[in-house]
Amino acid sequence: MWDRFILQPGLSFWVGDKAPRQELKEVEQALRVTLPRSLRSFLAEMDGCSINLAGLELPDSDRQKVNVVWSCREVIARNVALREEEAQAGNGYMAHKDMLWFVAQPDGDLAGFRATIDGAPDSTIFLYSPGHPSEPRPQAVSLRQYLMERLRLYRQEYGRDLWEMI
Repeated sequence: MWDRFILQPGLSFWVGDKAPRQELKEVEQALRVTLPRSLRSFLAEMDGCSINLAGLELPDSDRQKVNVVWSCREVIARNVALREEEAQAGNGYMAHKDMLWFVAQPDGDLAGFRATIDGAPDSTIFLYSPGHPSEPRPQAVSLRQYLMERLRLYRQEYGRDLWEMI
């Protein structure tokens, strides 16, 4: 399902192999959350996805890829790091332990779900800008809507010529 939605003709994507059930359980155990159904199905189909920018000359950028969704391992690593950083800083204005981040956008904003341990069906995607003392703001009503919008914005940001090249 997700591959037909994400992998569009003419675009160059890196896609991870399917995440085994055990790896999905490891995410839940390590972060003490229940994966939202949509993120679980995405990772079960493709364990991470990014747009390949290698070989393209982008102005003011040495970026080789744009993450679409982190892999299971990266979800764990990034969420643990953010929670540890928050605990050490002690500022408490953003509770990373209350969120399940699945990607950092090119501008640094984090996208994620509210973390739940009971599998609550809230599918709302929130954005958070690190370094700004504010709560995460609702961005999309579903992972599908979020990804549709991000792919549209990436096309605009990088320009039509880039998308014709990859």
